[in-house]
Amino acid sequence: MKMLAQAGLAASLLFVAVPAAAQGDGVAERLADAEANLVGTGQTATGWETRGTLARGASQEVTVKLNKATSFSIIGACDARCDDLNLYATDSKRKPVDADDNDDPLPVLTIDAPGTYRIRVEMKQCGAESCAFAVKAFGK
Repeated sequence: MKMLAQAGLAASLLFVAVPAAAQGDGVAERLADAEANLVGTGQTATGWETRGTLARGASQEVTVKLNKATSFSIIGACDARCDDLNLYATDSKRKPVDADDNDDPLPVLTIDAPGTYRIRVEMKQCGAESCAFAVKAFGK
């Protein structure tokens, strides 16, 4: 009985010792929701993904080379404190390709040709000093 009580105490201490960051911030869950929207489209992950944090109103530009497919979706997601994440795509000549600036935390871009693209990630609304985000590419 004493060993059982000690095992229970040890298990509860392990649970308490897990840092808040390891418990998740909601990005993975929201990204999974965005991926679920692609089910049935024939698209699969390309292997390109980026993650980071941005302050409210800030933006970051990343470059992605898309190949081995003919059409692509770029999906984004931000953490549970975020209400609005926007994505903008330009081609290698900085010509606009697509934008999703709707008021939601799950933007989606459509790109119809392989190539190198710049993706601007904009943290439009964040309920904290900064919010986490992820952006992932899919192709068909």
